[in-house]
Amino acid sequence: LFLEQVSHKLWEGCSFAFKTGHVIVASTLSGDENNPIKDNIASFQNTRLDKLAFQEYHDSYPHDQYTVGFAGRPGGKTLYINMMNNTDSHGPGGQD
Repeated sequence: LFLEQVSHKLWEGCSFAFKTGHVIVASTLSGDENNPIKDNIASFQNTRLDKLAFQEYHDSYPHDQYTVGFAGRPGGKTLYINMMNNTDSHGPGGQD
């Protein structure tokens, strides 16, 4: 999904919304000091690339440092970058 979103240029102009100790979160919001904040979710929805078809996890692809993931259930419109190994907290059963 992420690479499809990138190929459709959906993340262009979007921003990183916040950083916690373990992830940096990108959102569909864009804007700067010269432009009002705008939610670009309609672009994601119009291309039907706004959410995952299903939640997925595989032990071969853990939430290691600097890997990306989608927040929410189903995930899709909010992307995060793992700033540390988050396998225990973001893997299966980690957010139950």
